[in-house]
Amino acid sequence: MEDERGLRRKVSAKDSGEERRDMETPIRFRNRRGEALFGMVFLPQGRISEKRVGIVMSVNAIKYRIGAFRFHVLLARKLCLLGYCVMYFDPAGIGDSEGDFEYKLLIEHYQDIQTGKYDEDIRDAVDFFIQEYQVETVVLFGLCGGAISMLMAASSDPRIEHLILLGIPVLLEYEGGIVKKADPSAKITSVEKAHSTFAYFLAQIRRPDTWRKLLRLDIDFRENLRLVLRANMVLVRKFFERLVRKVNPEQIDLRKEPVSRHPRFNLQFQRAFLEYVSRKNHILFVFGELDFTTWIFKSEFLDTALRPGNPYVPYYEVHILEKANHIFSSTDSQVLLQKTIIEWLAKQCPGTGRPGDMAT
Repeated sequence: MEDERGLRRKVSAKDSGEERRDMETPIRFRNRRGEALFGMVFLPQGRISEKRVGIVMSVNAIKYRIGAFRFHVLLARKLCLLGYCVMYFDPAGIGDSEGDFEYKLLIEHYQDIQTGKYDEDIRDAVDFFIQEYQVETVVLFGLCGGAISMLMAASSDPRIEHLILLGIPVLLEYEGGIVKKADPSAKITSVEKAHSTFAYFLAQIRRPDTWRKLLRLDIDFRENLRLVLRANMVLVRKFFERLVRKVNPEQIDLRKEPVSRHPRFNLQFQRAFLEYVSRKNHILFVFGELDFTTWIFKSEFLDTALRPGNPYVPYYEVHILEKANHIFSSTDSQVLLQKTIIEWLAKQCPGTGRPGDMAT
């Protein structure tokens, strides 16, 4: 059978608004366990970025490599036209790749990913990318489970100089190794989320349907009470935390203590972040305004570990995109996300084109 690296396919002229270009190559490589992993490499047809920058994209948790709403494909083509080499692939057990996908609860798969399930496959992919395509500067890109996977892989790999992390989770799916019944109140961690919870209940009170359900006893009073109490507790706690910061403005030392008191806070995230930025490498964090993950990140990490004047300011940027959800599903969100990524890359590791032209 012909080697996959030798195969080519044309890009549809309608997919992203560009002309047809012979720049996409199906690939197959083996991980350290001997399993065949499949993916795609996008190689510029014109002048490649000066330092031959390669961008590796991770799957979103357990989803196929092309990304939600084919965002990975569309972004890879734009980046390729700017002179970047781009690669995405399916880790073992996902999509077209070999390997077993264990029979267990979905929440358990998410927990595994948040604690390093894809680390080895990502490093093997980087090995392949560098060796086969002579990439000199490596950027890792991921959304949600892909974001935490890329951060953890990069923390122990000195070859990774830049990270683009979208909607990264900082809370584990469950604590103590025990899967429990989902607790919606656990996601209320920020002032913003607490306010939106109260706003939701106030809006419900004004609806006649709510009172009809109340008379029929169709409302879960216990669950609703738990949400309201949790929101109130968060507002009180955040108020006193602000007072404490005014009295004691010292920065939290990430090396000595957890930055969050939440029982499901992912300490591996904190350690990976610290190890990565300690090498003076750069991170772009991007979130959607309508994503609860955004406000958990803000309350449990940004507002505590990354206060103004913290020692890591030169190495990260945080962007919250208006009216965007967790997967940036709307066309406007995707356009704004592409623009944000391309402009950041132009500052960190410039391509060969003009970012403004490709971001529209």
